[in-house]
Amino acid sequence: MPTFESPVISYGALGAFGHNISQEYGLADYAVLADALIGCAVLGTSNTGFGAVGITGFVPRDILSGEIAGVCGAASVTTGVRGKSISYFGVHGQSSNAAGVLGESVNSTGVYGKGALIGVEGRSAGSFGVLGTSDTSVGVCAKSLQGSGVFGQSNTGAGVYGQSAAGTGVHGRSSTGWAGVFEGNVLVTGTIVKGAMGFKIDHPLDPKNKYLNHSGVESPDMKNMYDGIAELDAKGQAVVKLPAWFEALNKDFRYQLTPLGDLSPDLHIAKEIEGNRFVIGGGKPRIRVCWQVTGIRQDAFANANRLPVEENKPAKERGLFLHPESFKQSEKKRIPLGGEPEAFDKAEKEFAQIRKELAKQPKLPELPEPKSQSKPKKGSR
Repeated sequence: MPTFESPVISYGALGAFGHNISQEYGLADYAVLADALIGCAVLGTSNTGFGAVGITGFVPRDILSGEIAGVCGAASVTTGVRGKSISYFGVHGQSSNAAGVLGESVNSTGVYGKGALIGVEGRSAGSFGVLGTSDTSVGVCAKSLQGSGVFGQSNTGAGVYGQSAAGTGVHGRSSTGWAGVFEGNVLVTGTIVKGAMGFKIDHPLDPKNKYLNHSGVESPDMKNMYDGIAELDAKGQAVVKLPAWFEALNKDFRYQLTPLGDLSPDLHIAKEIEGNRFVIGGGKPRIRVCWQVTGIRQDAFANANRLPVEENKPAKERGLFLHPESFKQSEKKRIPLGGEPEAFDKAEKEFAQIRKELAKQPKLPELPEPKSQSKPKKGSR
């Protein structure tokens, strides 16, 4: 590679239109200097190779061999191509039929974005704003020290959409906080499997200072519960009418009766549920009776998705726990649900290595704010 003691093309220290290179940009040595008010300052064209090549450091020649590109930047220990802008895009990549910007790396990050506001922003008119794919690890890994790792927003579609053919569509994990928080209604079309269930509300008697917590009712069956109050007639009977869908939804009924205000030792179910109604009998005339009926779901979805009450753990999960802390076991004993935790840990280690590599790179000089450009005086070069 030839070297030059002075610029090949130069308009002098002040350039063609009054730019003071040394003062404005801190650059005194350059092989090529081109300055243009209108049009291209530098134009490089090639049919089979690079239109323009910029090299810094001792870069092996084989890195550039066999490549074709409009612009190529190669470096040994620093950035190959760097674009910087005070108020607009530092680098703009555009393509009609392929990727606007393609970043590749053998051992590190393909594309790394860093910003005071947004590190990487992706926008699309008709498809994905940001698409991340991986053959063996995490397609997209987002991490934040204080804010949200991933923030998804949409006016008419899904803010965040997760899909998997055989694994977990969306996996949330937290050591001390909530693994998932939903502010609004939640729709689940499948089966919910949980460790516990409950509600948490502002305490009705002290909403400013306290919460009120309740646990949900558990059952080994898909059980529905219905209740009400019936007033007996002069014969000590009452007919309780149920919704038209009751027997279509439920089977295997169980009954509870409690008289109010007086004993009624002969109170009983005179006729079990038939035609979506049942009959209470044997009570004292005109008393009120609390009734409760439970049934087991028999709809098509329930019949196809019964939960096994007891099941053996598969071989790879034996000796491990869904909640190891409850059994005073270490975090290493936690069952990896679909293998995602290992993938997250791997991605975190990769990020740590990236940060180390970036810290080794020499810092580039910061560009000062551009000075107001005055029109060149007559006769100046």
